[in-house]
Amino acid sequence: MLCKLMRLIKTSVIFISLFMTNWSAQAVEQFELKNSVGKPMLVERYGNGPTAVILAHQRHGSLEDWQFYAQELEELGHSAYVFDFNGHGKKKGFSKKLNTQHKDIALILEYVRNTAPSKIYLLGSSMGAASVIKASEAEKLNGTIALAPYANLSSKWTSSSTKSSKNITNPVLLVSTKGDSSAKHAKTLNNSIAQSELIMYGGKAHGIEIFETPDGDDLRQRIEQFLQN
Repeated sequence: MLCKLMRLIKTSVIFISLFMTNWSAQAVEQFELKNSVGKPMLVERYGNGPTAVILAHQRHGSLEDWQFYAQELEELGHSAYVFDFNGHGKKKGFSKKLNTQHKDIALILEYVRNTAPSKIYLLGSSMGAASVIKASEAEKLNGTIALAPYANLSSKWTSSSTKSSKNITNPVLLVSTKGDSSAKHAKTLNNSIAQSELIMYGGKAHGIEIFETPDGDDLRQRIEQFLQN
């Protein structure tokens, strides 16, 4: 009797797991756009909420880095877009180009605007943070969130300078940790961007890693509050 009960429980767990996997797969829309060098750029969309959030990954990363948070944003009623930068992810069989990441973001912004969301936000980590800040110089947005942002690094990847970041007119939420190399850059950007707020956590977690620390829940709350503004 006990063995039959255990088999029944095991079967039920497998069925539920398969159901949730299939539901998740159906909830994600995957498609390709042409990136800034004319190559395929993989994009995934989560949810259909009125507030759209475009998430930009770190160097050597891919759209998979942000999938967990895109799902969380969907559960909160937003729509979230994750993508692979030029030279990253599954379509990385072509040469990387410096200073083009913000152009990839601009192309996704064009697509997202055609879906007529009520608000659009950019969210990036490390290289992605530098890229969303750079993109914000020329784009009309509701807000920008930068985890581990960098400035004045145009020789390494696209980034704002102290001077050019003054062109940003939308609110910007800057996030870093005291022991991370981005901390001084975050402070520099906070001084140059008119509508900026700086959150400086303890420790040395870098960018997206902050979600895995004890400060992760606070970061989630701060981001959601920012998205409600």
